[in-house]
Amino acid sequence: MSYLLVIFWLIYLWRWAAADSVSARSRLLTLGLLAATCGLMFVRFVFPLHGYLDIFTIDDSYITLTAQRNLAEHNLFAVNPAAPLAGITSPLHVAVVGLLAKLMPLGVASRLFGLLAFMALCFGVFVWAELLGADTRLATAAAVVVAVSGQMTAYALNGLETILFTAAIIWCFAAYELARRRTGFFYLLGFLLGLSILTRPEGWFLAGALYLVAVAANLRRWRVLLHVALSGMLALAVVAPYLILNHVLLGAFFPLTVSAKKYFFAEMCRPWSDRFRTLGDALAILLGAFVWAAPLLIWSKAFLRRIYPLLFILIFYAAYLIEFAGALLHYGGRYEHPLVPVLLTGAVLGADGLVRWARRFPSWIPRFLTGGLIVLFAWLTAFSGVTHQHLYRFRLEHTKNELLPVVDWLKAHSAPGDLIAAHDIGALYYFGERPVLDLVGLTDPEVAHVHADLADPCRDRAMRKIALYMLLEERRPKLISMFQKWDVNYLGLRHHDEGRHIREVGHLSTGAGGSVYYFYECDWERNLKKHEPPAPALSQ
Repeated sequence: MSYLLVIFWLIYLWRWAAADSVSARSRLLTLGLLAATCGLMFVRFVFPLHGYLDIFTIDDSYITLTAQRNLAEHNLFAVNPAAPLAGITSPLHVAVVGLLAKLMPLGVASRLFGLLAFMALCFGVFVWAELLGADTRLATAAAVVVAVSGQMTAYALNGLETILFTAAIIWCFAAYELARRRTGFFYLLGFLLGLSILTRPEGWFLAGALYLVAVAANLRRWRVLLHVALSGMLALAVVAPYLILNHVLLGAFFPLTVSAKKYFFAEMCRPWSDRFRTLGDALAILLGAFVWAAPLLIWSKAFLRRIYPLLFILIFYAAYLIEFAGALLHYGGRYEHPLVPVLLTGAVLGADGLVRWARRFPSWIPRFLTGGLIVLFAWLTAFSGVTHQHLYRFRLEHTKNELLPVVDWLKAHSAPGDLIAAHDIGALYYFGERPVLDLVGLTDPEVAHVHADLADPCRDRAMRKIALYMLLEERRPKLISMFQKWDVNYLGLRHHDEGRHIREVGHLSTGAGGSVYYFYECDWERNLKKHEPPAPALSQ
């Protein structure tokens, strides 16, 4: 499909090349074809859907899906019914999909909204590229590259907020360009920035970059600065209800997920050499096949002169480098991938800038260069689209055949109402039909408090591990599911139990070379170490 779409768009844009200008009718037709392209890519990734309606690519997807299901079925804005808002990183995404799921199956609602956000992203790239000075044909090329290259299609189908946040970034950039022409658009910018923050916490980085540039560009224009300030107040007004409610319920203004993972993994304690090495690995996988087109950013004058795209990217990576560098590599770099359309748009504009620069040489050079760049982008786009389609289907198979069996094992060895403790809790919440004790603390404020506030995570984790085991004794789960390495490094449950109440009863390998989940049964009424030998392990 990707190769066919690339061929179609090459022919379509080539026929435009002879025209002096693009009519309004042709522009409208182009936007319609762009929407159809998004739909075709989406369909190619999704189908066959039979047997995969409730299957999404990663465990984190099911944290969001559980919150959306609770909203749709119980009007409860929570993953964990005992802790509303805990575990919800994207309240806007949860709210929209959860309400939509009142009208249709949740799996359909999630994918339908993903398609709409995907289309909004591609239209946003088209608009932003034009506002940066690209003609309609070049703006179309940028949008087609984003639409057909596959990465964003996969994220539109992952059940998470990734594609919505990516679209928010591009439309905030477009709104800022409009505000440079007419100050009234600063209020549109403020509203969109508020929505972006409600989509992902990195929206604060986006707001910081855009407002810093806006202030710096208008230091002596007091009326414009007033509009900028009021725009910022509007953004805060959009976000304020969520911030206040989060503080009332959880004692913090920012989502619990921000601090829980940070303190659980204690990434801020890693040596700077390790952090920079992780950053280098993350940058290497950011653009995938398009890494070969990255040097074209040098010739993208409109992109570089705007400052705010690169400033946002700089703030983004600096924050992760300081606080949680390891997250940049989680699930193939899913946290950094909203930056991809920004850089692809700059690269496409850079290709045009390179050709313009080459016009100072004999005419055959820019013609040869134009042909070479067209071939380069056509091949990279089609190849990337096919690659990401295969990766997406592979990850669906991984969830269905390797992640869900862990949940099935836990259900088969427990009864309804039995509490299960685990560190990977997304699929367990969604499919397990059991109460869950989240050992990381994403959905449990008490566990998050243990990781964040007890002892110094960079020096002595013993106090934290003791407190976590004491909480385990208090909550008394029936089963524990965890990686042994995680228990040694972060949890310390078996070490502090010393064989008294916890015994291994099984393990499950998640595919060749994959992780091994170990299952432990808890008997809090007996001292197993004194009264009976441990049961033999039952592998599956």
